[in-house]
Amino acid sequence: MNNLTWSGVVIGGLLIAGFGFLSVSHLPVDGANAVQAQDVLFLMSGGLMTSLLGAAGLLGLTGQRASVAKRTK
Repeated sequence: MNNLTWSGVVIGGLLIAGFGFLSVSHLPVDGANAVQAQDVLFLMSGGLMTSLLGAAGLLGLTGQRASVAKRTK
């Protein structure tokens, strides 16, 4: 995968995490139509994990894995 693809993964992860961080302020104490706390947690942690995986791809760390190296030969 090229650097543009990995950059897209990082930006996509940051967008997902941003949606999670923005929805934290919309958690009412007693509202029935509230965003659930676990949904916010999944958005934030999933987005940050996606960004970290994209950063690892940008740094070339995914090519060090043996399974990836065997397929490229």
